[in-house]
Amino acid sequence: MSDDPDIPHDPNLPRLAGKPIRDGSGVFSRVLRATATTRRQRARQMRDGGDATGADREDHDAAYLERQSDR
Repeated sequence: MSDDPDIPHDPNLPRLAGKPIRDGSGVFSRVLRATATTRRQRARQMRDGGDATGADREDHDAAYLERQSDR
């Protein structure tokens, strides 16, 4: 797992660190929050299924998305 909280595990997630956010970012922020919630739920399911490593990655990416949505 990456030690850098600004680098997601999933390469499909947007890399937003240091990038300006345009007007209308409120909608984008809500989309990021919803995606983070989905990833947290998926992490819970993975952990219940015995995949602790996968769950940790999902939690890491969810935290990344939450931080980005707060920008």
